[in-house]
Amino acid sequence: MGFDREVGSIIRDERVSIVLQPIVDVGARTILAYEALTRGPADGALHSPLALFAAATERDLLPDLELVCLKAALRRAAGLKYTGRLFLNVSPHSLLAGLDWPRLLGAMCHETGIDPGACTLELTEQTLVADFDRIRGTLRALREVGFDFAIDDFGTGHSGLRMWSELRPDFVKIDRYFATGIDQDPVKLEFVRSIVDMGRAVGSRVIAEGIETANECRALFELDIDGAQGYLFGRPEPSLREAATILAPLASVEATDAPATAGDLLVEVGPVRPSMRIADFVRLIHEQPQCAAFPVINDTGTPAGMVWRDRFLVMYSKPMQPDLLARKPVSTIMDPSPLVVDARLRLEQASRLVTRQSHMQATDQFIIVRDGAYAGIGRMIDLLSHITERRIQAATHCNPLTALPGNVPLRENISRALQHGQSFVAAYVDLDQFKPFNDVYGYAKGDQALLELAQVITSVIARRTDFVGHIGGDDFLVLMRSPDWAIRLVRLVETFSARIRSHYKPADVLREGIESVDRYGQLRRFGFLTLSVAIVDSRGRSFQSVDEVAEALQVAKGRAKQIEGNALWYDGAYVERNLLEDPALLATLGEARTGDLDTFLDTGNFDTHCPAAVG
Repeated sequence: MGFDREVGSIIRDERVSIVLQPIVDVGARTILAYEALTRGPADGALHSPLALFAAATERDLLPDLELVCLKAALRRAAGLKYTGRLFLNVSPHSLLAGLDWPRLLGAMCHETGIDPGACTLELTEQTLVADFDRIRGTLRALREVGFDFAIDDFGTGHSGLRMWSELRPDFVKIDRYFATGIDQDPVKLEFVRSIVDMGRAVGSRVIAEGIETANECRALFELDIDGAQGYLFGRPEPSLREAATILAPLASVEATDAPATAGDLLVEVGPVRPSMRIADFVRLIHEQPQCAAFPVINDTGTPAGMVWRDRFLVMYSKPMQPDLLARKPVSTIMDPSPLVVDARLRLEQASRLVTRQSHMQATDQFIIVRDGAYAGIGRMIDLLSHITERRIQAATHCNPLTALPGNVPLRENISRALQHGQSFVAAYVDLDQFKPFNDVYGYAKGDQALLELAQVITSVIARRTDFVGHIGGDDFLVLMRSPDWAIRLVRLVETFSARIRSHYKPADVLREGIESVDRYGQLRRFGFLTLSVAIVDSRGRSFQSVDEVAEALQVAKGRAKQIEGNALWYDGAYVERNLLEDPALLATLGEARTGDLDTFLDTGNFDTHCPAAVG
């Protein structure tokens, strides 16, 4: 039988089967949902879903096939008496095919007894969407029936970010490419971190697909991913597995210190309904004099607006207003567009959202939601207090000259990397012949030289992927996870060597150095300040503690200081070399790192406890 007839036969006889794959909530350690996946006839050439859907698309039968698959998925869930959330795949092409999707899907749910509110429609992101207005209208009608929806395979298709921006999905599923090996790939790590941050900002929950190892799961857990799916938790199967079996891999994933979020600001305030009469609302105001704002929440639990106490009372105190407003609903006086913040949003993100609202004052409040539903309110004054407190705590561990983190944050970052098996490169940066420079030019000039070095270091690292600290005096430590770390350290030496000359008097520049007394009391000539950089690579090593890393750095530093002039002494698992004298090794360490990676890396990895800007 040809594919034309076979596809038609499969659709006509509804000869598809459904398998289910679990999606877990990593943070809550529960089953978030199951995704329903389609298989063709087991004994046919179209058993594979890729072959089946490709054949249907080629013959313009995709909408018909997807209707059959959706019906089979709902029947399968009903037969298994599954009442949790169900993810159902549908293509934008089919949604734009002119069918009455709200009526068709609503009827299927009614027939099978499945609640539409428990169904999430996945739109594959690999399909180019040309008519956003039409698809928005279809999705709006489906939402009214109860369905929510997700973007699938995010990051691999044509319309990506625009689809997210235009359609505002409830869930975003990241393509499996980004989860595979994420624990060993800083670039992937930063991509996913950015996607999670965007999800927090716009209220979409982010799910990672294709997770197969505990280390991949652990890396995603640290990014505070909302959901996870992959063979680690279970393959697609015809039946439902025991929850304990599905969630067992999470036992090896340890919780880390959670970042402060908008949820930490939450204050519980009883909401009012949009239909509440203003006369009743006035009585509520008098009963709750401590409330400066009253959130207005729909019957579905989602925010509709906010009524500001003082603004309302000013208006209500005018002549005739009490009589005119008494019977009107609260919806007529509410602010219909208050600031709404997701409880999972990091405080720094929440602060940016709040401060962008030019009309907000320090006494203003905003609504906090969890999964789109009202949770409470937040007060701007509490947000400012939290941010200030965090900055004060950070400043406690900062070097007073450079404002860079000191020993405590450095040890915390190394300890965290060791605890979670993250590879890194530690580079100890030390100024050579700094004492003679201080003796000749004075401590003020010495401080300027240190600030110059701090500025150069922070300019060459991948901000927030790498982490720079000032141990004290002329000693700095850089923790690096950027793939091109070797090239960045060479750039550090070259840039500092070029800039430091401007800190010398013209006569000393001509002499290429200064004269000063050495440690033995003898007058001698010293060249320009140079750098001894001791590099310890954790890959292939078995460091058990921060102190072991520190000991290795001290040994490498001793070797670097023995080299006259600038040195990049590399201490790896199998080789020790001065990279400035070994171009072949430097090329090997920097291979496959071409191109400007800053765009991808400068989004956060090592924690930043103090301001990175210096000078």
